[in-house]
Amino acid sequence: MRVTAIIGAGAVVELGAPSTKGLTDAVRGVSQLNSSGARTNFLERVADALRSAAGPWEPNFEDYLHAIEALYSMHWAYKPNIAWTSKPILAAFNPQIDATWLDQFLLLGARESVISTIGAAITTYMRNLDLASHVWFRDFWRTAVHQCHWDIATTNYDDTIERCLPVDAWHDGYISLDAGLYRFDPHKLADVSKSRMLHVHGSVLYGYPRFSDPSRFNFEDDHEDLYKYDDPAMARKTWFGRSTNKTQSREEALAGPLITGLRKADKTLHYPYDSYQVALYESVRQSPRLLIAGYSFGDLHLNRILQRITRLHGDNRRIVLISYGPNPALWHEDPQLMEWPDNHEMFSFIATAFQDAHPFPMQFSNPLVSRDGRAKVYFEGMRHTLEKHGMAIVSFLTS
Repeated sequence: MRVTAIIGAGAVVELGAPSTKGLTDAVRGVSQLNSSGARTNFLERVADALRSAAGPWEPNFEDYLHAIEALYSMHWAYKPNIAWTSKPILAAFNPQIDATWLDQFLLLGARESVISTIGAAITTYMRNLDLASHVWFRDFWRTAVHQCHWDIATTNYDDTIERCLPVDAWHDGYISLDAGLYRFDPHKLADVSKSRMLHVHGSVLYGYPRFSDPSRFNFEDDHEDLYKYDDPAMARKTWFGRSTNKTQSREEALAGPLITGLRKADKTLHYPYDSYQVALYESVRQSPRLLIAGYSFGDLHLNRILQRITRLHGDNRRIVLISYGPNPALWHEDPQLMEWPDNHEMFSFIATAFQDAHPFPMQFSNPLVSRDGRAKVYFEGMRHTLEKHGMAIVSFLTS
C-alpha cells in the first residue's frame, strides 16, 4: 500500500518558509545593470507594466520571469545576421517593442536576480528551520511513513519533509558519486521499497556538475541534467554563466535547479524532472490514496495528473485536500458568491474528487466531505489541520 502526496508552498509557510508574496517583494527590490553600466530596477518596471495591462491583478515572481523570458526571446528577433532557426516565430511578424525592453544585459541580470533571490531566501529558511518547534509537522510525516510507503511530490525548493524522516526511510533517485555530490539514477527511482521524495520543480540543493575531466559522462548526460549537492552554497555556485536550452518554439525557457515561470512543462524534460513526473503519474495510477496540502493548483501539467484519480480509482479513491477556505460566515453553495476556491482549477479538482458538479452544500462544515465519504477538504491550513486531525487523516488514507 502506498499513498501519493503533493505538497505546495502553503504547507510550509507556517514553519517560516517565505510566501509567494514575500518572494515576489524580495525579487522586485533587486536592481540590475543595463548595457551602459547604469543600475536600474528593471523588475519593478516589469511589474508595473504587467499591472497596468491587467488592472487590479497582482503579478508574482513567476509572472516576472515569464515576461523576462518572453522579452529575451524577442531580443533575438531584432538581432541582425541571426539564423531564422534561432529566432522565435513572432519574429516573422516584426512586432514593435520598445528597444529599452530588449537590453540583453538587463534581461540576463533580471533573470539571474529572480532565481538567485529565491534561492537565497529558501536557503536562509532551511538554515533557520528548527523542527523541534514544529512537532505537529514533523510527527505527522514520521507517523505517515511508518504506516506505509509514500510518494511525496513537492513543488517546494526546500528539504523540510526530508528532515522530518529517518534517512533510511526514503530516497529521491540520487546516488552518491563524489564527496558531497550525487548523480540521478532513474533505475534507483524505480525502487519502491521505501518512500520516495519527488522535487518536481527543483531544489536549492540541485546544481550542475563541475568535473576536472570535462568529458566525464559527456555522452550520457544531457546539458540540463541536474546533480544534487549536500551544501546549497556549493550548488548555487554552478547555477549561472552557462548556456540554456530553448523550447521547440525557439523561445527562452530557463530550466535549471529551480523550475519557475509559466513554461514549466517545457522546463521539466531533463533529469530528474522527467522521471519525477512519470513517477508521480504512476503513483496516482496505482494508488487510490491522495493527499494534497498547500497546493494552489497553479500548475496545469500537475493538475492533469491529479485529475485522473477519480477516473482511475472510482469508488476506491481516498482523497484529502488541506487548504485555507473562506470565512465560514461567508460560506455559500455558489463558489462565485463566496469567491472561493481561488481559481477554477481547484474547483474543478474538488468537483471531480467529490463526483459532484455542485460539491458545496448550503451549510459550512470542516471538513467538507463528499456524499460517498471518499473525499475530504480541510479548511484551516496545515498547522491547525494536522494538530486537530492529523492522525485521522493518516488513518483515512491508510485504512
